[in-house]
Parts: sequence; C-alpha cells; structure tokens
Amino acid sequence: TITANYNSTTNDKIVFTIPTATGIQYYLNGSNLIREYPAGTTRTVASNISLLKFTLTGSLLAIQIRADQTIYAQATSFPLTANVRLRND
Repeated sequence: TITANYNSTTNDKIVFTIPTATGIQYYLNGSNLIREYPAGTTRTVASNISLLKFTLTGSLLAIQIRADQTIYAQATSFPLTANVRLRND
C-alpha cells in the first residue's frame, strides 16, 4: 500500500508497505530528501531539495520535486514532475 500525506509543517511524506517490509518512508527534512527504513534509520537520498509533493488520486501518484543549486554564481532550478500509475492496489 501507499499512503501520501501532506502536512504544511513537515512537508510531504510518502509511506510504502510491501509484503516483506512496512513503513518505508520518503520525506523532506530541511532541504534533504530522506529515506527512513527501518523506523528510526534514515539515509539522505538527495540534498538541495526545495519542493517535494506527492498527490495520490485513485491509482495515479503525482510526484513533484525541485532541486535548487547555485552554479558559477547563477541560481539554477531543476524541477521534475512525474505521474506513476500504481498496479496491484
């Protein structure tokens, strides 16, 4: 199962439960994209993330993520929007 929760104070979070594992989480902590599994064990997956949003509508998961970085004194933004159709829900 997939649970996508939006909370304006903690940013977006998505939680996966699969037959062999429960509570695999991805969320934004400051500007770091964090993967947490097992509970309490975290790993930084990406940094300089300014936007993270998961929207689950039926079997369609919309993902928005943006990374911001200054390169050679030029502010650069790298946005990504993807839609994923879920199977076996």
